Amino acid sequence: MLHILGFLTVVILVYLGMQYYVAFWLIRSFPGLPVAPAVVRAVVLGLALLFPLSIYLLRHASPATHSLATVMYVWTGVLLIWVFWAACGDVLLLAASRLTPSLRARPFIAWGVLAAVALSSVYAVWNAGRLPRGKEVEVPLPRLPHSLDGFTVVQISDLHLGVTVPLERFESIVSLVNGLRPDLIVLTGDLVDPGPAPEEAIARIGTCLKARHGKLAVLGNHEYYHGLEAALECYKRCGARIVLRAP
Repeated sequence: MLHILGFLTVVILVYLGMQYYVAFWLIRSFPGLPVAPAVVRAVVLGLALLFPLSIYLLRHASPATHSLATVMYVWTGVLLIWVFWAACGDVLLLAASRLTPSLRARPFIAWGVLAAVALSSVYAVWNAGRLPRGKEVEVPLPRLPHSLDGFTVVQISDLHLGVTVPLERFESIVSLVNGLRPDLIVLTGDLVDPGPAPEEAIARIGTCLKARHGKLAVLGNHEYYHGLEAALECYKRCGARIVLRAP
């Protein structure tokens, strides 16, 4: 129990730390903002609290809660990108101040960071909307029977069907996988996201996955966030056999 509490404490501190870092970076990089620093900190803290609240509210499905969750998922993604580029900017600023102390590099770097955040976020949204690209990996097994030479396994992982990933994407992936004519399909977790996922529709689409030796599945952490029993039932109705689950 203590190790779980310790893990949760670290996660919460890192999550809040990222929010505070972005707020601190904004205040420091743009001292001429027309709002008080306290307002910036309050807004960022409010966004930090809204994310877990939006996930909880998904249990009470409505267009408003769905829209809020979508906005918060996007904000969290932008936040991670922002932290990365802000850190790069701070390192660059430190190097510039050491090499040329008289150079006023902060405004240029700050605006460069914002531009990098905006461009990276747009690219991330575009990239997330594309179908995944298949990657063929040959795994040599010295003791593999000759009868299994060329045995093909297709792995599907981290679809996160729900708030930000529509079912149409799953249908396209099913068509893509079936076109590979696999011998075995393995679903390696995070099929659904927290919230009222359309499990009947997911199961209906999942049953269309075809492989000569069927489908196997392991659970990811998001199955526990979504609801373990509901996730297990969803996998079962997709025709997959659970072979490993965390204690």
